[in-house]
Amino acid sequence: TPDDSAIVIWAGGKLHRVPARGGPSVEIPFHVVDQRAVSKAVRSPVEVAPAKFDVKLLRWPQLTPDGSKVVYTALGKLYVRDMASGQVRRLTTQNDHHEFYPSLSRDGKQVVYVAWDDAELGSIRVVPIGGGEGKTLSPHPGHYVEPVISPDGKTLVYRRASGGGLFSPRWSRDTGVFALPLDLASKPKRGRKADAGAASDSSAAEVLVSRSGVTPHFGAASDRVFLVEDGDDEAGVLVSMELDGNQRREHAQSKRGEEFQV
Repeated sequence: TPDDSAIVIWAGGKLHRVPARGGPSVEIPFHVVDQRAVSKAVRSPVEVAPAKFDVKLLRWPQLTPDGSKVVYTALGKLYVRDMASGQVRRLTTQNDHHEFYPSLSRDGKQVVYVAWDDAELGSIRVVPIGGGEGKTLSPHPGHYVEPVISPDGKTLVYRRASGGGLFSPRWSRDTGVFALPLDLASKPKRGRKADAGAASDSSAAEVLVSRSGVTPHFGAASDRVFLVEDGDDEAGVLVSMELDGNQRREHAQSKRGEEFQV
């Protein structure tokens, strides 16, 4: 209060006057005269778990070179849309895992993608554009992202990240961008099923391209792969290198550019 004799506080929905030097508090009675108009609440019915609904987010859309089809991920599965008729179909025939990061071969006949299962982790698979069952290419389980096939169809390049947090920490030690010859990657492994600690034949053929960089992709040729790295002052830098990581070159950089594509 102005004379410093008490403090006015709010408690329990009431106003109280508390003596500054101690003592019992006194309720300050008050009432408010007010009129308010209450409008009718706007309510829209929401159907929970409907059998059908419109998909509003398409991830990683990839248009075939002839422009006749587009491949994308929706609801964790790969779909193909015919651009002329608008007809949409599932690309694969499985329901055991999720499907992400589709990427078309340069001739548009093959689709590589990442399969993910919370227990089995991820793998890179390939399936014809006509559909079917995905064939595993990656050498062992892991946290795979951004697979791409070289223009000549002979090399698979991909990025392997680390797990942790919401994802399993297993198979997180060897990360980076890697290249794998497709003729070796496509060979089935003979003998007993490999366990989580065993390396397959194609794992030995895996070549480290770079420990850093994201979104690996190719230009017109197959001898160099392009990556985006973090530069100084938070700038993104477009670089390229040979498939064994040698002959690194810087091509462009931008503080505002979020994606580079050759």
